[in-house]
Amino acid sequence: MNESATALFPIMAWLARVTCRITCLVRCPGQARTMETRHQPEAVTAGRRFWMKIHSRLALYALAAILAGLPAYAAQQDHAGSVSLDQLMASLRTVGHVNARYIEHRYLHALRSPLETRGTLRFDAPDSLEKATDPSADGSFDRIAIKGNLVTIDRGAGTPPIILGLTEHPEIGVLVESIRATLSGEGEALRRIFDIALSGSLSEWQLILQPHDARQRDVLQWMRISGFGERITAIDTRDGDGDRTEMSIVELKP
Repeated sequence: MNESATALFPIMAWLARVTCRITCLVRCPGQARTMETRHQPEAVTAGRRFWMKIHSRLALYALAAILAGLPAYAAQQDHAGSVSLDQLMASLRTVGHVNARYIEHRYLHALRSPLETRGTLRFDAPDSLEKATDPSADGSFDRIAIKGNLVTIDRGAGTPPIILGLTEHPEIGVLVESIRATLSGEGEALRRIFDIALSGSLSEWQLILQPHDARQRDVLQWMRISGFGERITAIDTRDGDGDRTEMSIVELKP
C-alpha cells in the first residue's frame, strides 16, 4: 500500500463521520421529533425546519470541498514520497565529515560461511576517505586511505604501505568513486560512471549503481547504498566473480 493511501486513512475516517452526521441531520430530526412537533405551534416547527436545511446545506458544502481537495492532497503526498537524485545529492552534500563504525560480511564462493570484519570509516569532504579494520590479537590491521587520486594500503606489522594512483588503476577507481562521490553528493560524477536506480523517499532511500563500462563490471557488478536523509546506513556490493559484501554502518556522535 502506498504512502498516499495510508495518509488518507484519517481523512476518510473523518469523512465517514461527517457523512453519518449529515444523514442524521437530514433524516433523524423529523422522525425523532414527530410526536413532539405535532403539539408545537406551526411557526416553531417551520423555524426548526429552516435551520435544519441550513445546517444540512453547510455540511454538504463542507463535504463537497473536502472531496474536491482529495485528488490534490493525494498528488501532493505522492510527490513528497519520492526523491530525485539531485535532491538526494543536495542532502548528502550538507555532511562534510563522517566518523562511523561498520560491520562487514564477505560471502565468498570458496567459503561456506561469511568472513566478518569490524572497524571504522572516516570521510572528510570532498575527497578524503579512510577504512580501517580493528586490530587483531597479534596487532595486525588493514587500513585503506584515499586522498585525491592516491590510495594508500597499510597492513601494519612493520610492512611498508603500498601507494597506488587511481588513474593508473581504473579498476580500483570505480570502487572508490562509487562511495566517495555518493558521500560528497557529486551526482554528475555518479552519472558519468554508473547506471543509477534510485527508489524510496528522502526519509528512507536506496541507490543502486552499475558501471557503464563492461570492463569495470568485471570488478564491480553493482553497489547498493541505503540510508535516510543525509545518512548512509548500509553498503552492499557484488563483484565480477559473484562474491558479495554486506556492510552496515552506524555513525558515531561527535
